[in-house]
Amino acid sequence: MRSHLLLLINIITALAVTLAGCGAPTKEIEVPIDVQNASDVGSLQMEISYDANVLKATNIEVEELGKNALIESNLDNPGIIIIGIVDSSGINGGGSIVSVSFEVLEKNAASSIIIKNVTAHDVDTLVDLPTSLTQGNFTAGDVSPPTISFK
Repeated sequence: MRSHLLLLINIITALAVTLAGCGAPTKEIEVPIDVQNASDVGSLQMEISYDANVLKATNIEVEELGKNALIESNLDNPGIIIIGIVDSSGINGGGSIVSVSFEVLEKNAASSIIIKNVTAHDVDTLVDLPTSLTQGNFTAGDVSPPTISFK
Protein backbone atom coordinates (compact mmCIF):
# COMPACT_ATOMS: atom_id res chain seq x y z
CA MET A 1 0.00 0.00 0.00
CA ARG A 2 2.80 2.38 0.88
CA SER A 3 4.52 1.81 -2.49
CA HIS A 4 1.25 2.66 -4.31
CA LEU A 5 0.96 5.85 -2.29
CA LEU A 6 4.56 6.84 -3.11
CA LEU A 7 3.97 6.06 -6.78
CA LEU A 8 0.83 8.23 -6.77
CA ILE A 9 2.70 11.07 -5.06
CA ASN A 10 5.50 10.84 -7.67
CA ILE A 11 2.99 10.93 -10.54
CA ILE A 12 1.18 13.95 -9.08
CA THR A 13 4.49 15.75 -8.49
CA ALA A 14 5.67 15.04 -12.05
CA LEU A 15 2.36 16.26 -13.44
CA ALA A 16 2.51 19.46 -11.38
CA VAL A 17 6.07 20.19 -12.54
CA THR A 18 5.10 19.55 -16.17
CA LEU A 19 2.06 21.82 -15.98
CA ALA A 20 4.03 24.57 -14.26
CA GLY A 21 6.57 24.50 -17.09
CA CYS A 22 3.89 24.92 -19.75
CA GLY A 23 2.97 28.46 -18.70
CA ALA A 24 -0.22 30.30 -19.52
CA PRO A 25 -1.30 30.55 -23.13
CA THR A 26 -0.12 33.68 -24.90
CA LYS A 27 -2.74 36.37 -25.19
CA GLU A 28 -3.04 38.43 -28.34
CA ILE A 29 -4.65 41.86 -28.55
CA GLU A 30 -5.66 44.01 -31.50
CA VAL A 31 -5.01 47.74 -31.31
CA PRO A 32 -6.75 49.86 -33.97
CA ILE A 33 -4.94 52.92 -35.28
CA ASP A 34 -7.69 55.49 -35.75
CA VAL A 35 -7.89 58.66 -37.84
CA GLN A 36 -10.38 61.51 -37.53
CA ASN A 37 -11.40 64.20 -40.04
CA ALA A 38 -9.27 62.83 -42.89
CA SER A 39 -9.81 64.73 -46.13
CA ASP A 40 -7.99 63.69 -49.32
CA VAL A 41 -5.04 62.18 -47.45
CA GLY A 42 -2.81 60.70 -50.15
CA SER A 43 0.04 59.54 -47.95
CA LEU A 44 0.57 58.95 -44.28
CA GLN A 45 3.70 57.78 -42.48
CA MET A 46 4.00 57.17 -38.76
CA GLU A 47 6.02 55.53 -36.03
CA ILE A 48 4.30 53.75 -33.17
CA SER A 49 6.24 53.17 -29.96
CA TYR A 50 5.36 50.77 -27.16
CA ASP A 51 7.04 48.94 -24.26
CA ALA A 52 8.76 45.89 -25.79
CA ASN A 53 8.96 44.26 -22.34
CA VAL A 54 5.14 44.17 -22.21
CA LEU A 55 4.09 43.75 -25.87
CA LYS A 56 5.47 42.21 -29.04
CA ALA A 57 4.09 43.47 -32.37
CA THR A 58 3.24 40.49 -34.60
CA ASN A 59 1.11 41.73 -37.51
CA ILE A 60 -0.51 44.70 -39.24
CA GLU A 61 -4.03 44.30 -40.66
CA VAL A 62 -5.74 46.71 -43.07
CA GLU A 63 -8.98 48.20 -41.75
CA GLU A 64 -11.90 49.89 -43.56
CA LEU A 65 -10.27 53.29 -44.18
CA GLY A 66 -7.13 51.64 -45.56
CA LYS A 67 -8.85 49.15 -47.85
CA ASN A 68 -7.83 50.97 -51.08
CA ALA A 69 -4.35 51.92 -49.91
CA LEU A 70 -0.92 50.43 -50.35
CA ILE A 71 0.37 49.78 -46.83
CA GLU A 72 3.90 48.83 -45.84
CA SER A 73 5.13 48.22 -42.32
CA ASN A 74 8.24 47.29 -40.42
CA LEU A 75 7.93 45.29 -37.18
CA ASP A 76 11.61 44.30 -36.97
CA ASN A 77 12.65 46.68 -34.16
CA PRO A 78 11.12 45.81 -30.76
CA GLY A 79 9.33 48.83 -29.33
CA ILE A 80 8.96 50.66 -32.68
CA ILE A 81 6.62 50.06 -35.61
CA ILE A 82 6.94 52.04 -38.83
CA ILE A 83 3.90 52.23 -41.12
CA GLY A 84 3.63 53.89 -44.53
CA ILE A 85 0.29 54.32 -46.31
CA VAL A 86 -0.37 55.61 -49.85
CA ASP A 87 -3.84 55.97 -51.37
CA SER A 88 -4.14 57.49 -54.86
CA SER A 89 -7.85 58.23 -54.37
CA GLY A 90 -7.34 59.87 -50.96
CA ILE A 91 -8.43 58.75 -47.51
CA ASN A 92 -11.54 60.52 -46.22
CA GLY A 93 -13.51 60.38 -43.00
CA GLY A 94 -12.81 58.75 -39.68
CA GLY A 95 -12.29 55.30 -38.25
CA SER A 96 -9.62 52.64 -38.15
CA ILE A 97 -7.04 52.64 -40.93
CA VAL A 98 -4.97 49.66 -39.70
CA SER A 99 -4.82 47.51 -36.59
CA VAL A 100 -1.73 46.15 -34.91
CA SER A 101 -1.68 42.67 -33.40
CA PHE A 102 0.39 42.34 -30.25
CA GLU A 103 1.41 39.34 -28.21
CA VAL A 104 1.10 40.21 -24.51
CA LEU A 105 4.41 39.26 -22.87
CA GLU A 106 3.72 40.35 -19.31
CA LYS A 107 0.42 39.64 -17.59
CA ASN A 108 -1.24 42.58 -15.78
CA ALA A 109 1.29 45.04 -17.20
CA ALA A 110 0.79 48.37 -18.94
CA SER A 111 2.24 50.12 -21.97
CA SER A 112 1.62 53.42 -23.67
CA ILE A 113 1.02 53.14 -27.40
CA ILE A 114 2.32 56.37 -28.87
CA ILE A 115 2.07 57.61 -32.45
CA LYS A 116 4.92 59.96 -33.37
CA ASN A 117 6.85 61.36 -36.34
CA VAL A 118 3.70 61.58 -38.47
CA THR A 119 3.85 63.02 -41.96
CA ALA A 120 0.77 63.33 -44.13
CA HIS A 121 0.23 64.82 -47.58
CA ASP A 122 -2.77 65.88 -49.66
CA VAL A 123 -3.49 63.46 -52.53
CA ASP A 124 -3.67 66.23 -55.18
CA THR A 125 -1.41 69.06 -54.02
CA LEU A 126 1.11 67.02 -51.97
CA VAL A 127 0.93 69.79 -49.35
CA ASP A 128 1.75 68.72 -45.78
CA LEU A 129 -1.38 68.12 -43.73
CA PRO A 130 -1.34 69.23 -40.07
CA THR A 131 -2.21 66.59 -37.50
CA SER A 132 -2.69 66.23 -33.77
CA LEU A 133 -2.01 62.96 -31.97
CA THR A 134 -3.69 61.20 -29.06
CA GLN A 135 -1.75 58.56 -27.15
CA GLY A 136 -3.20 55.06 -26.75
CA ASN A 137 -2.74 52.71 -23.81
CA PHE A 138 -2.74 49.04 -22.92
CA THR A 139 -3.44 48.27 -19.27
CA ALA A 140 -3.95 44.69 -18.06
CA GLY A 141 -6.01 43.71 -21.08
CA ASP A 142 -7.85 46.99 -21.70
CA VAL A 143 -6.94 48.93 -24.83
CA SER A 144 -7.55 52.55 -25.77
CA PRO A 145 -6.43 53.16 -29.35
CA PRO A 146 -4.10 55.95 -30.43
CA THR A 147 -5.61 58.51 -32.83
CA ILE A 148 -4.38 60.80 -35.60
CA SER A 149 -6.67 63.82 -36.05
CA PHE A 150 -6.46 66.01 -39.12
CA LYS A 151 -7.04 69.73 -38.62
